[in-house]
Amino acid sequence: MSPLTAAILAWLLAQPPYSLDHETPRARAERMAVIASAATLGVEQSGFRGDKVELTAAVLTTWQHESHFALHIHADRCRAHECDNGKAKTLGQLHVTRSFPREQWQAAAGLGLAATTDAARETARLLGSHLVTCAKRGTPGWGHAMALYGTGRTCQHAKLEARAKGMARVIARLRGAK
Repeated sequence: MSPLTAAILAWLLAQPPYSLDHETPRARAERMAVIASAATLGVEQSGFRGDKVELTAAVLTTWQHESHFALHIHADRCRAHECDNGKAKTLGQLHVTRSFPREQWQAAAGLGLAATTDAARETARLLGSHLVTCAKRGTPGWGHAMALYGTGRTCQHAKLEARAKGMARVIARLRGAK
């Protein structure tokens, strides 16, 4: 396990489990290890040319806010009112798009390393693209990129500052563990 993956895993295990999850500590640790490995692999495979630790932190922060790393969402077992009423899958609540067609969207759902890596790669690709888009719109920064990810329309969001601060804490944790 790389130092970055180990730091991600330590951060994930420090997060409180989703309130409806009933995993044993061992099962949760194993699933968090999959998420940590997938985050590292997905960011590496995303083609992003900037700071990979920042992008990794953006992916983790996005997943934390979108799904709380919930087991049932990770396992593609969303309840009727969740996952944008069935339009979203994965920890990142990804939708079908022209650049992420239905076949890839379906393959990215599930608990396995391959599926979770696919989800991480697409989340990272979108966040990297949104970082550029928001900068071109005059609102640079990861908080704005995460706002566009969440809204699909605008680089502004009421919770933008809270997410940016949360991401800064993740970055500090990941960089401090190296």
